[in-house]
Amino acid sequence: MTLTGAAQSPKALDDLVVLDIADGKGVYCTRLLAGLGAQVIKIEPPSGDPTRRIGPFYHDSGDPEQSLYFWHYNINKKGITLSLEHPEGAAIFRRLAARADVVIETFLPGYLQEHGLSFPELHQVNPRLILTSITGFGQTGPHSGYKTADIVGLAMGTQLNLCGFPDRAPVRTGASQGHHQASLHAAAATLRGVAVAGYDGRGSACGCFYAGGCCCRPSMDDGPL
Repeated sequence: MTLTGAAQSPKALDDLVVLDIADGKGVYCTRLLAGLGAQVIKIEPPSGDPTRRIGPFYHDSGDPEQSLYFWHYNINKKGITLSLEHPEGAAIFRRLAARADVVIETFLPGYLQEHGLSFPELHQVNPRLILTSITGFGQTGPHSGYKTADIVGLAMGTQLNLCGFPDRAPVRTGASQGHHQASLHAAAATLRGVAVAGYDGRGSACGCFYAGGCCCRPSMDDGPL
């Protein structure tokens, strides 16, 4: 018996190639893109993605290869291991970026630039590339270097104000809603960048952060947010 119908139908993003170097802040963004048909390549460091150590685990094994959290957020993705901090690894990433349409990243501002992988440098090898950066507090400003977590996003984005009761402190919602909101905005900003690149052939740098929203700048000269 041959399966037919929706399972074999083309999807909206079948022609899109996405490099995923995101942590928990952006893993839902790339899951959404993969679900829409994009070829998402999950790039893990040699030590393995940190989200592999988040439970629950299949049969309570505690094995990073059996993390149901990791399985859930990385369904429909391909995977490779690559060290961006090694010159050879960075060179391989640049070659991948030259053939990709989108890069989704969640590093602290300055990390990619430190390893020769900033938006202007990647733009030189692929003028149509979309670089989406998800951070806690943006790429510039006094708080840009601060690390963040899901609960910080909920608090800074005022979502905690909607939870709890008058006689108790705010209550954190489940399922990493702070990260999910950042990923949703990042996915929308990324697709906007893809649409613009389809019209004028120019890539863009999209910045998404908990406390300020999203924006895309359409040219290399403007630089990333």
